[in-house]
Amino acid sequence: MAITCKAQQQPALKALSIGDTVPDFSFHNLINYKGKLSLGMLSDKLVIIDFWTTGCPSCIEAIPELEQLQKEFPGKLQIIMVNPWEKKDAIEKRVNAMKILRPGIGLTTLPNAYGDTIWREIFPHSGTPHHIWIYKNKVIASTSSINATKEHIAKILAGEKVILSKKTDLLLDGFDIKKNSLIKKAHPSLKPMYYSAFFKGNYGFGRGVNTEIDSTDGLIIRRFYNQPVLDLYKSAFGVRPFEKNRIRIEVADSLSLQWPRDNNDVDSWFENNSFCYEIALPLDAKNLLLKYMQSDLNRFFSATKNIEGIMESKQFPCWILKKGKGKLKQQSVLENKIIEVDSSTVMLKGWSLAAIYGLLRSNIEGNSNDIKIVDETGIDPKTILTISLPRDKKNFNKLKDGLEATGIAIEKGNRKVEILAIRPLEQ
Repeated sequence: MAITCKAQQQPALKALSIGDTVPDFSFHNLINYKGKLSLGMLSDKLVIIDFWTTGCPSCIEAIPELEQLQKEFPGKLQIIMVNPWEKKDAIEKRVNAMKILRPGIGLTTLPNAYGDTIWREIFPHSGTPHHIWIYKNKVIASTSSINATKEHIAKILAGEKVILSKKTDLLLDGFDIKKNSLIKKAHPSLKPMYYSAFFKGNYGFGRGVNTEIDSTDGLIIRRFYNQPVLDLYKSAFGVRPFEKNRIRIEVADSLSLQWPRDNNDVDSWFENNSFCYEIALPLDAKNLLLKYMQSDLNRFFSATKNIEGIMESKQFPCWILKKGKGKLKQQSVLENKIIEVDSSTVMLKGWSLAAIYGLLRSNIEGNSNDIKIVDETGIDPKTILTISLPRDKKNFNKLKDGLEATGIAIEKGNRKVEILAIRPLEQ
């Protein structure tokens, strides 16, 4: 059920901070809630406002956890998702596409306010997910999503004192990390040619990666913000996020290399295990960027953590894509459309072979410890196809039928596949 409320008199807008009393602001453009909803109506509950966007994968992946927390504290907790940047149609289109490609992901059942920009003025912030905690009409926390745990909620409702990590936001102090380098020239006349550097993680800005083309100095600059060691290595060696089973961690202290599973441990973990990194190369040497980054990581982490990352070739059971016997069903226009044929089949209309291959790897390798997908078709990866595939892409026979109808065969076999190994340095 969707409810769109007409404009009504709201309290004067003022950015709120921890300790401030919260006026009775109403939620507009609300779905998954019957009737009107305002903060004043929730004064007897702990309220967590979850700011999110469809461009934030971690926001969407966290939805089931938030829904479970809501079920754990009926009548005492109200989690409200707020997306003030996007309209309802855009949200539904993007999340439904994700749902088709990644089973288990979908729109939330929690109350969700969309496209209402006043919330950006009341609780200004940069980066998502961003959480505002309100209890007894007062703001008690402005924090990241790591604090949304059953233990923290239970203690607050029991009247116990809980220290929630504060999300320091340098953007609110006028510093936008996306518009500034981690490294600055000492004088405008200095012309950098190549550099790289590591920094400790900084809670003042979010996680992420950006690339800048500096036409003045003729450089390509890539920056990584608040990344764990494993994610830096994955970026340097071209291992995509879903390729978890193409990584082997051989070090004893593997927990220090990746984000903690328990959000209660993040603050203590962050200090020594989160890093920022910047590298700049001449534009005509941009193809060497990842190679240089690999060397940087191994030099730095060999000195600080006594580890190195390398690519190794190992034998695995594979599903192997081959050129089929029939004619390849090509088309000329790249559309990247996803069409639901029925409850068990989805059509990928106007997709490149590279994108189809990536989807298969994401769905199959992302849910298997053993099976790898290998492309031996010999077909140009830019070739555009339309193909119908089963939702359950782990069903080999149904997958085979869908591929063969497009002119691609698939068979089982063993192949050597390169994997990223993080291992201790040999003494």
